[in-house]
Amino acid sequence: MTRRRFGRRALSVTVFAFLTTTASIGGDVLPALAVTGGSEAPAGSSPWIVSILVPDIVGRSHTCGGAILSPNKVLTAAHGVSGKVASDLTVKYGSLDRDTLVGSSSVRQVVIHSRYSASTGEADLAVLTLREPVQWDQTNFINLPPKGYDYKSNQPARVVGWGPTAPGGAIAQKLHSGTTKLVTKEVCAANRLADHATTADMVCSTARPVAPCKGDDGGPLVVMDGQRAIVIGVAISRSCADPNHPGVYTRTVPYIDWINQS
Repeated sequence: MTRRRFGRRALSVTVFAFLTTTASIGGDVLPALAVTGGSEAPAGSSPWIVSILVPDIVGRSHTCGGAILSPNKVLTAAHGVSGKVASDLTVKYGSLDRDTLVGSSSVRQVVIHSRYSASTGEADLAVLTLREPVQWDQTNFINLPPKGYDYKSNQPARVVGWGPTAPGGAIAQKLHSGTTKLVTKEVCAANRLADHATTADMVCSTARPVAPCKGDDGGPLVVMDGQRAIVIGVAISRSCADPNHPGVYTRTVPYIDWINQS
């Protein structure tokens, strides 16, 4: 499979890995994305969460989220980094507050899935390769699910991010998280994402009481396996708790090999 690479120009992506809570793959769930309907994330619960920043008229601003897979790999949504100039991005991590970051790295490479389509939302995934590795123990990174993993209807999951905590609000200063529930494939398939239907490579969550909003794009949909955080989806829609629009995520299972090779 061919890969779209944004390449040796350093994509200086600022990834803020802020710390939040944990849950369980078939049971307990952790809090979620700065999320509409969520609450401030507890310290130490989501060390793998990141914020990707781009330049603006006042300096740099948050554009989307992501999750740290390994010392030099970050998983995010393709639409959050597609078309961005690599040298304009920067990466930071290590705090719940966007103003108090303790780590920083530039990005060596951005790989966007070759089948990504902005018009249909298909394959909305990207992998960033960091120049300066994150100096953490492996237990602080997020994990991909096992091949063949499938979710269950009403299964609880967590979203985490710095998006608005209410529809129409501003990007949150503090990391937020919350618990949502996954819905059936039939409900997901019937949902309209922008002007197109969802596909089998997507997973949906209930719109209330917690859902991703603008700024949460690219962040992980998380379930727990003991103490291991598992990313089963990447946020690609902005429900903002609109009851007519469930949260929509790109499933990671169909893309495990691609993610590992990117």
